[in-house]
Amino acid sequence: PGILVQGKLGLPWDLDLGLKYGGFSFNLNEGKASFNASNTVYGFELRRQFFGKGITGVAIPAVALSLTYDIASGKIDSSQTYAETTSETYSDISYTQAIDSRTTGEIKWSTQSIGAKAIVSKKFLFITPYLGIGLNKNSGTVDTSITTTGTLSLTGGGSTQSQSVSIAGSGSDTAGDSYVRYIGGFDINILALRLNLNGELADKYYAVGLWTHLSF
Repeated sequence: PGILVQGKLGLPWDLDLGLKYGGFSFNLNEGKASFNASNTVYGFELRRQFFGKGITGVAIPAVALSLTYDIASGKIDSSQTYAETTSETYSDISYTQAIDSRTTGEIKWSTQSIGAKAIVSKKFLFITPYLGIGLNKNSGTVDTSITTTGTLSLTGGGSTQSQSVSIAGSGSDTAGDSYVRYIGGFDINILALRLNLNGELADKYYAVGLWTHLSF
């Protein structure tokens, strides 16, 4: 399940402050294998609108400048067990080979993004198209690890031999890139219903979204 809560607070000097908090969690257990994921995000946006108000709004588009700060943290962990018994023959002697192992992996991240953006919009009746551009600077870390432990045993010829096995690996990387965002969309307001169709392009990645809410 997941949730995202957003709010906006009006401030002096034609400023408004937007706040958001959200997260999700996912769990899957298939007996010998399990998978768990969770992520939490929160941030704020400080925005000021220039032009486009009052009588000037009839002919002049609205221009809004914003500063944003977002944080995301979470992890993914998985676990899988493996057991197998086979029969082998060495030098005309039959042996039973048994493998019993467990592999666990984890990915953890803690990232931050600070940005600035400018949005130009113009209202036509109940439709408000908008275009904008933004710049974001990312920072943070991503850590990964994987471990396999188990036992390998060989039984035959009147004896049993076993050996413990343990293999581990880990890695880490940092987020420190900057990128330009191109933003566009439409706001549609019909009485208490508001629809928003939006899209963003950053480098070779893009995202589109559609959301709606009722205002009373």
